[in-house]
Amino acid sequence: YVREEVSGVTQTPLESPKKAPSKAAMNCGKNTLPSKQNQSGLWKSLLPGPAHPPRCMAHKEPCVLRTVKKQGPNCGRRFFVCARPQGKPSDPRARCDYFLWAS
Repeated sequence: YVREEVSGVTQTPLESPKKAPSKAAMNCGKNTLPSKQNQSGLWKSLLPGPAHPPRCMAHKEPCVLRTVKKQGPNCGRRFFVCARPQGKPSDPRARCDYFLWAS
């Protein structure tokens, strides 16, 4: 390891003496960060996400979340209704009258 001084500037040769690699350098090629799958699991444990929707009484199926669009005191308020399409009340495949305000 030789230093040369030329016109007031100290220069160090490109090769430096060999040292034992540090632990950080030894782990350089290895994946030390959690995998995306592990990160996803960590986030899911911290942020459970939205609650499961209620099930309608008639069909026992998950309801859909809707928002009131009509102007008035409930505008913007959210609610759950049966997920089936509208139809005649006598049609068992049609939407039941289940309704629940979301909290």
